[in-house]
Amino acid sequence: MSTAPLVSICVPSYNHAQYLPATLDSALAQTYPNVEIIVLDDGSTDDSLKIAREYETKFPDKIKVYTHAGGANRGISRTVNAAFAYSKGKYWMGLPSDDILYPDKIEKQVAFLEKNPALGFVYCCVDYIDSDGKPVSGRFGKDITADEDPLKSMILENFIPGMAILARREAIERVGEHDADLIYSDWDFWVRLFSMYRGGFIPESLIGYRVHDYNTSVAAPRSTQVGHTREFYLKLLQRVDDGLIDESYRETVEEQIANLPAREASWLMIDCYDALDAKRRRAAYQKLKYALRVSPRFVLTWQRVGLVLKKTLLSFIPDSKMKHN
Repeated sequence: MSTAPLVSICVPSYNHAQYLPATLDSALAQTYPNVEIIVLDDGSTDDSLKIAREYETKFPDKIKVYTHAGGANRGISRTVNAAFAYSKGKYWMGLPSDDILYPDKIEKQVAFLEKNPALGFVYCCVDYIDSDGKPVSGRFGKDITADEDPLKSMILENFIPGMAILARREAIERVGEHDADLIYSDWDFWVRLFSMYRGGFIPESLIGYRVHDYNTSVAAPRSTQVGHTREFYLKLLQRVDDGLIDESYRETVEEQIANLPAREASWLMIDCYDALDAKRRRAAYQKLKYALRVSPRFVLTWQRVGLVLKKTLLSFIPDSKMKHN
């Protein structure tokens, strides 16, 4: 019997039948000797639950599979919360059912936390991979643990990939459940975690984060993402009011809410420029019109107006003449 602390890998699973085997295989292939894998199916309509149960039958000592009552679909936050309730590990991590762990992810993070008992959690970077599991450019994750105010940094932007964290069980229990009212419940959860605990960082990519057309946040339109961000900040204001986040952060949160129109307008202008470059003038002007409605002060600068005019003129020049010049 292993004397290494038990690590719980909780997999909220929903309609990722084509990816789930690779996800579970990566959890089973960990070099760390003592893990439990909790799969909670969120009412999948594909073969995800069937696949998970096949793995449970094959690896009964490692994998346990659960569903919501009646096989209901209750959303990722409630599924994460329910999976945690079934877990028993000293350490915990969440693993989406379309991502993959590198073999030494758990081993390196457990060793880090065992050597640093004052820290409540540790996280790392993740590599981007495509639908076929092949690497694509870029990676996600930034070390903010040495920032002057890590909590403020986390309020300003979500620097932590959810699956990159390994946390102590007592830290997760103290922070409480993921907020089912928020799409960005992971960001809200990390803010609360940073408000209560110091964290550590391993400057390596230890996970493959799969980017595909059905990612909940990545695939959402930018206007939708702004709406989710607004909900997140309004919830933070409520947490300040309730005393869960220190009053000193109220101004920071209010500033972020006030800046949301300019943020949305900046994204719309990027879409506008891209459409003009592709000679899709009607689409570009729709983006420009919306950006003006959202934040005219941001759009109506000499630089941005000049760039729109320049790109509009260039969009009338045939590609053949552009190449010739």
